[in-house]
Amino acid sequence: MTDREYFINVYKGQVSNEEELDRLLERAAAIVEGEISAETVNERQRELIDKAICAETEFLDANGGAEWVNESGRIYVHLGKFSTTAVGGKGEGSLLSPMARMYLNSAGLRYRGIARC
Repeated sequence: MTDREYFINVYKGQVSNEEELDRLLERAAAIVEGEISAETVNERQRELIDKAICAETEFLDANGGAEWVNESGRIYVHLGKFSTTAVGGKGEGSLLSPMARMYLNSAGLRYRGIARC
């Protein structure tokens, strides 16, 4: 998982409250990993995933922090290899930031099939 040291020293990321950084990184990792459609990744893809998690961390911080994720109305369901997400409430839409989406698209890791209804 992308850690505090990587976020600050490699990515050069910034958040408004460094005390919340570990919590934001954890939430961002869950969001980003929920968007990945690959079982295994190579070194270049791992680097882009780390950057996506950092970008998502800054996005969450700018949009109200970890509480924003909890208030978004998203419901995650995992059963074996199957997983799905339901969205509702005031946070309708994807929680994935445009910058994180760009990193994952560059890595070729996002699902590109038929969208779920």
